[in-house]
Amino acid sequence: KADAKAKADAAKQAIDNVTTNDAVTQAKNDGATSVDSVNPTAQAKPAAKKAIEDALKAKNDAIDARTDLTDEEKTA
Repeated sequence: KADAKAKADAAKQAIDNVTTNDAVTQAKNDGATSVDSVNPTAQAKPAAKKAIEDALKAKNDAIDARTDLTDEEKTA
């Protein structure tokens, strides 16, 4: 959100600084494109979910490798 707001503020400043209608239109279009370009990607949640999946796979592999458990005990 902060990045989008900063780009919007810069676009508003650019609009204030121009002196012709054509320049206003160009600044508006440039500003809209700049704000639209903000697209944050999720990083923390996917990484956490992958860590859980990796831990689950490791635990399942460890259980499957145990020879002291029956097949029923391994699936419980």
